Amino acid sequence: MTVIPDALDFVSAALLACAGITVWRAILKAEVTKGQWLGTVGSGGGLGHLGVQFARKKGIKVVGIDARDAGIELSTKVGTDLVLDARNDQNEVVKKGLKATDGKGVPASIVLSEAQSAPALACAITMKHGRMVQVAPPLEIVIPSAELVFRDIAIAGSLTGSPKQTQEMLEFAAENNIQAEANVNYGLDKVPQMFEDFHSGKMKEKSVVVVDQGLQSLYLKAHGNLSSCT
Repeated sequence: MTVIPDALDFVSAALLACAGITVWRAILKAEVTKGQWLGTVGSGGGLGHLGVQFARKKGIKVVGIDARDAGIELSTKVGTDLVLDARNDQNEVVKKGLKATDGKGVPASIVLSEAQSAPALACAITMKHGRMVQVAPPLEIVIPSAELVFRDIAIAGSLTGSPKQTQEMLEFAAENNIQAEANVNYGLDKVPQMFEDFHSGKMKEKSVVVVDQGLQSLYLKAHGNLSSCT
């Protein structure tokens, strides 16, 4: 069981309990320290915009890459140090990423996009002997052998975190005013529209359903800001 800090509202907590803890653990697994760079492919999505904020509040600089206008906009809004458009020529994208990191590349990168080209792009901006953390779960992950053999990029997978990590993440989010962008829907009848919005590719944020505002209010009065999540 995890306790939602008083500074977090239920909508933000709902996003953090899923997208938040997923990207939080990926950052932990990347093992990037204060002052270093982290590459994030999919920086302007539901996980990405939270990951950028987590990283920057930890003193980590971020190269963010996205392939949607909405994603580029959100990446910029949350303070990504360098935002690159994956729709441009990949060599140019990599060149800009390397230039920002003094030609070395980022020590680690995380992949939050299911695009087939995303893992290879993440590896390409990662320095030799660095690490790429794969979070998005496409059916197949395609990485050029040169990245693994000649550049010795280590590949790690990451899904979600433990209850302890979740509690630490929620407290960090509350203390550092992490802003979760949410597409709030009221009532289960909105679920079909949520799926349409998701598949449209235009949605910047994660969707949240408030099933019953009245029950939510009663719960808050009876229990305070306490929630259990898995």
